Amino acid sequence: KQVAVKRLKDSTASDDFMREADIMGTLNNPCILRIYGLVQDKSCLMMVQELMICSILEKLWNSPNEVTENHLKLWSSQIALGMQHMEEQKIVHRDLAARNVLLASMSQIKISDFGLSRSTDAFTNAYTQTTEGKIPIKWYSPESIEHLKFTSKSDVWSYGVTLWEMFSYGDQPYGNMNGSEVYMYIQSGQRLQRPPLCPKNTYKCMLQCWEWEEEKRPTFRELNQFFQNDNDYQKTLTVLKSFR
Repeated sequence: KQVAVKRLKDSTASDDFMREADIMGTLNNPCILRIYGLVQDKSCLMMVQELMICSILEKLWNSPNEVTENHLKLWSSQIALGMQHMEEQKIVHRDLAARNVLLASMSQIKISDFGLSRSTDAFTNAYTQTTEGKIPIKWYSPESIEHLKFTSKSDVWSYGVTLWEMFSYGDQPYGNMNGSEVYMYIQSGQRLQRPPLCPKNTYKCMLQCWEWEEEKRPTFRELNQFFQNDNDYQKTLTVLKSFR
């Protein structure tokens, strides 16, 4: 069986590498990348994972003519399903973006890259970052940018940006704006514009994900239900039935 191997490049980051593996090991969903185990040799620690084709971002860039609206709708539904599982497990992804959603096939995606993922506090349902580090501001919610506070609702904001990437066929969110400009843009009430090929109801869903007040954003369960209830959207039922 073919697998993918992720190698630890920096030996000083072994704790983070092990944390990522532990989080992946707790997740069991057809729309989340599966880990098979860890391998240690004399010089390197390796994570053995499912083998994927490419990221959806690479597919949108390299073969846009092969991606139909139905593909985008199916992938959107599956991402919501996988993130719903993380929400239920009280884990925040913190790096949800099209680059981190992989294709097993044209009808099956897998959420990947859990290096920034963390468990949330049992009482507050939030994780607060206490150390400095680079953050993907263009995908982050206002409270994450300003207070380094992360909840499932901040992942919902990132999900909206991920949908925008998909329905714009791989455009860069906010163009050439820097982090400060992005924050000022969303603080002023402006949001990413609807991509030309994006259905209006899907864009409305994105806008709900980008509500400034986090309690006004939908849950991933509600987002998954949104896709499941739309007659134009392909169902994930066959994927669930085939999952072992």
